[in-house]
Amino acid sequence: MKFILSNGEQLREKLERFPFPAEFHWKFLVAKILVAAVVDEDNVVAACGVRNVLNQVTWHVREGYRGQGIGKQVLEKTIRAARERNLSFLMGTVAFDNAPSLHVTSKVGFRMLVQLKESGLVFLMCPLSLRGELAYTLLHVICPRLPNALLERIAGLVEKRIAAESGQSPALAAETERVDQKLRLSS
Repeated sequence: MKFILSNGEQLREKLERFPFPAEFHWKFLVAKILVAAVVDEDNVVAACGVRNVLNQVTWHVREGYRGQGIGKQVLEKTIRAARERNLSFLMGTVAFDNAPSLHVTSKVGFRMLVQLKESGLVFLMCPLSLRGELAYTLLHVICPRLPNALLERIAGLVEKRIAAESGQSPALAAETERVDQKLRLSS
């Protein structure tokens, strides 16, 4: 297995052959940092991308490759690349019933900020510098004191705005649908 460090645009062709859930496709395509785990030269089995100004991390490991430490490796390599690019922190969300992802993220340095009850998500942050540590400390103190309904609303608005601004344009949406259809036909 080898790991490729690039960005979503440069790995577009390899990503088209990666059978991951549809909601990940555009997130990987607009990633400013993307680490892909590849076997047999073109077979992407896992990917981890960082996108937008909030440095949101999205990762996915294909079934059949889970439980082998690949997710941890792509997260570690993504964190290393983010540090090399002087990012202060990474943000992520995990479903609170996804124990394997919560375990892996805690092992590589992510810390819980807040759990959103209605959506079932845990917001995580991985500080990468002193500035990141300060941001984490501030958010860790503020977020639990805010009403959960307000946090849910803010999270939804932020996600919609980021999707609109960071590339989920009609053209990219059409491209996502084309690739999803191609993957459905090939399975």
